[in-house]
Amino acid sequence: MAVPFAGGPAGALNGVRVIELGGIFVEWCGRLLASMGADVVKIEPPEGAPTRGIGPFVEGQPHNERSLFFWHNNAGKRSVTLDLITDEGRGRLHRLIDTADVLLFALTADEEAALGVDHDSLVSAQPRLVRCSISPFGPDGPYAHLHTSDLISMALGGPMQSCGYDHQDPELPPVRPGASHSFQTASHFACTGILAALFEREESGRGQSIEVAAHDCLAVTVEFANTFWYYRGEIVRRQSGRHAMVQPTARTQYRCADGRYINLGLPRDERAWRALLATLTEKGIEHDLDDVSLADPAARFAVASRAYDLLEILCATHSAEELFHLGQGLGLTWGAVRAPEEWLSDPQAAARGFIVEVDHPELGRAVPYAGAPFIAPASPLRIRRRAPLLGEDNDDVLGEPQRPGQGGSR
Repeated sequence: MAVPFAGGPAGALNGVRVIELGGIFVEWCGRLLASMGADVVKIEPPEGAPTRGIGPFVEGQPHNERSLFFWHNNAGKRSVTLDLITDEGRGRLHRLIDTADVLLFALTADEEAALGVDHDSLVSAQPRLVRCSISPFGPDGPYAHLHTSDLISMALGGPMQSCGYDHQDPELPPVRPGASHSFQTASHFACTGILAALFEREESGRGQSIEVAAHDCLAVTVEFANTFWYYRGEIVRRQSGRHAMVQPTARTQYRCADGRYINLGLPRDERAWRALLATLTEKGIEHDLDDVSLADPAARFAVASRAYDLLEILCATHSAEELFHLGQGLGLTWGAVRAPEEWLSDPQAAARGFIVEVDHPELGRAVPYAGAPFIAPASPLRIRRRAPLLGEDNDDVLGEPQRPGQGGSR
């Protein structure tokens, strides 16, 4: 059933208004807040947000109302167009901020000052307002005025150094993780900070200014790299299809009979180890791993390369999905490498109700979206409407009187 524009249980942030101002850095944070029930008003220039021009597009037809990238990052919001170059546009912006609980933005310090949304300009007039800035490097320090992109942020922040193929081949460079990874990482941390600030405001009665630098966020998402360097002075090395580590580990990703790949893991408990050996024997794969000393997990991992050589033979005669279910049935951490689109028909996703249909009246049909990453019946995370058309909510939002009990009026 398609998700309606309105109705259903209220989210945890029902009654909270967020004014979203800025570019790609803040959009996912705004989407998260909207999914929790906040009224997120996205301010766009008259020509529309630049992200409306990012493909892919519905049915391959480029148009600012058909960007799947924009839809994904802006579902549940309302759109208001303002020309912030003009006094009238800036005045309307400030009247909207007067109604807000949260101002979420991605602006330079000069842009903040020009629009009058810097901390000093707003704190006295709206002491309950939570201001959250997301920027590449933060508002101060030697990098504050540097320019970036997702690719550059991933490189400078560290995660790229740990991603890629086996470092033994010096010709293979690092690999960038998924597109927009840095923006979404910063948005998740910003969302956490905003929720904490709103919670703190319940006691203090005052808002605060939150600074989120993507560079800082990425530096704490590099898995083992920081730990090994900080405490042991050692550098992790990239490894294909597995975690970067100081020492090389056994290859765990193999091609299967159907040309797809599977990730394999050796069992840690003896029961699963015995089940694996029995399966190899049943499949006619000879082995010499029945040594009683291998009951010790440490001893088993010492012969990991021999075990994986046998599993590679097993992979050559089975499909990735067959091995996924075979291994899991033995209690092993095995999983087929799937394409993202395969999740749409995954039985686990269906059982959890993860894929939801969202109405797009302008298309005359509903469109499948990735749903809530967690289930909370009393305060559900849900898509309450599709991403807004450009300026779709101008009349409704700009024509509303200032809501009592919002922003600085409280």
